[in-house]
Amino acid sequence: MNMSSFRKYGRYSMNLAMEQERLQGWLSVANVVDSDCVDQLEWHRRYCVLEKDERTLYFYNDTESVPLTGRRSPVKFTLSGGDDAQDGQCLSTKTTLSLLDPNYIAASSGNSSNFQRGTRQSRSLRDKVRSSLHKSVKKGSLAVRGEDRSAGGSVRVSRSKSFGKNDHMINSQSNPAGMKLGSSMENLILGGRTDVGGMGHFLGQHGTHLDLATKGLLNIGPVHQSISPRHSCFRILTESEVLYASCGSREELDRWVTGLTECHSPNRNHVRRVDSYLAVWILEARALPPKKRYYCELSLNGVLYSRTCCKLMNDSLFWGEPFQFQDLPLLGSVTVRVCRENYNKKKKERSDTDIGKIEIPAIVLQKGQIHEKWYPITDYSAGGSKAGSSSGRPSDNPSVRIKLQYKTVSIMPLKVYDELLQYLRTDYGTMCEVLEPVIPAKAKDDIATTLVRILQREGKTREFICDIIMSEVQAVENENLIFRGNTFATKAVDTYMKMVGVTYLRDTLAPFVHTLMDRYWEEECEVDPTKLPNPASLAQNQANLTTLVARAWADILKSYNKFPSDLQVTLNSIRQRFGPEKEEACFKLISGSIFLRFFCPAILSPSLFSLCQEYPDEKMARKLTLVAKVIQNFGKLCAVRSQGRVHVLHE
Repeated sequence: MNMSSFRKYGRYSMNLAMEQERLQGWLSVANVVDSDCVDQLEWHRRYCVLEKDERTLYFYNDTESVPLTGRRSPVKFTLSGGDDAQDGQCLSTKTTLSLLDPNYIAASSGNSSNFQRGTRQSRSLRDKVRSSLHKSVKKGSLAVRGEDRSAGGSVRVSRSKSFGKNDHMINSQSNPAGMKLGSSMENLILGGRTDVGGMGHFLGQHGTHLDLATKGLLNIGPVHQSISPRHSCFRILTESEVLYASCGSREELDRWVTGLTECHSPNRNHVRRVDSYLAVWILEARALPPKKRYYCELSLNGVLYSRTCCKLMNDSLFWGEPFQFQDLPLLGSVTVRVCRENYNKKKKERSDTDIGKIEIPAIVLQKGQIHEKWYPITDYSAGGSKAGSSSGRPSDNPSVRIKLQYKTVSIMPLKVYDELLQYLRTDYGTMCEVLEPVIPAKAKDDIATTLVRILQREGKTREFICDIIMSEVQAVENENLIFRGNTFATKAVDTYMKMVGVTYLRDTLAPFVHTLMDRYWEEECEVDPTKLPNPASLAQNQANLTTLVARAWADILKSYNKFPSDLQVTLNSIRQRFGPEKEEACFKLISGSIFLRFFCPAILSPSLFSLCQEYPDEKMARKLTLVAKVIQNFGKLCAVRSQGRVHVLHE
């Protein structure tokens, strides 16, 4: 190996090692004090670096600010306060001081006297800073102000007279490389919110970092789409602030959440722990003032987690929205706030009103059981409207029907499951064959979902899907019945296709669903003469349905180059298993997989595939059903011929 090749190999090895030790990329971040204020956020684009060995997340304005090696430099900050400072005020007399740059390599490395002098000065200054911080924190008069490091400039610390009578300036050349502030002072300055009087340095700004090794409150998890300001968003909740971060895709979101969680709890899979799961169904409301629009906000331990869509109260108000949360902190209470939408048409302003809440202590939820009942709204304020007028019974109290299920699962260290994991890797076929005839459909769904997730992590999902599909093909006599029963193959394929293709479905079909809800909300599409009050409207309804189907079909066709690559490879593997002699049967199987188990379920139930949040009403559900039926027949490559019913396919 020549010298040039050796250098290239060295750079490649260093980059590879750095990629293994860090997770980095561009994120859009926004910091809020109140976790409920997610509608109007100020977003900033930051290059984020997660140093796994340091268990620290850093924020930068650009990639040039990221050091290649060594620890990150602390941001520039200003310490204000002291004996003469009042609460929320800073002294006008300040002293500047240049701190050390950890990545700085002194030009005069051979000058030991400068090195020793700089070390003594830095240690003396560090002791004075710590002493002053300790005194100021006791008196509650310390304010910390963060600033960005200017290019080529020194880091300045403004302090009060408690540091000394004279001002001192220490150049970075007199400081040794690797010198940094003490951990207690560094955590005080950068470990959390350091704002006093609106002059602080907030998490997410350039140069700040988050210590994931903290033992305090720190919760990391994805944000529910109902309150997520952007797609693929996660939230970092600390004791003093809430940071939202938006990723480019669902895959990036999973990577960041997993990396941050592992850094915060590196021994998570090696110790016994308890995982909490909560499912909440906000179903319907009664006895609310009519002709108003209402929605509910769901909070856990005082933190907003989700929100229902806003619906009009007429004779009844039905939301029917499910919410599921996993890996929760210790649950204290579940709070559902009922809000009324107020829109001023003249001012074109919206100001919503909180009309009451429902508080459900977690202690009353028996673990594992489903609780469903009408919960009365406490602290109710109708705002001038008469409650109960919608049902005609003024004695009725406003209430919401809610269904909840709270479970805690004790998880053993990962090594305890080694034998089970090895069995699942090699003998999943035997397990499914034995359990298939003896367990109910719900249990099959749970087992198949868990098995797909486990094998996905092990890199064997594609092999598992192919094996279980071929097993069902051999067991079924009629090929047209494949994927039409509650079998392991059906449940596994549903889980796998939704797991790898939900982002694609959202990008492809969400615009069509939104157009249907907005533009064609009042347009009739019913083409069954037995359900039409006026048979003369059949032709117009057929035209409306044709327009809808053409729009959906066009969106599907033009997205062929975005079809999930994992799903393409899996379907190609199934085709190779069939061989050329069974090409027709293979074509039916693949076509049925894509349309019957992928596109059509997403059109029928768009809320389950994150295409929209609102549960469709009866009229909307009928329109979606008709579109899905036609699309399904497209997948079969057959025309729709019926006796005067659905006959809408024209050239």
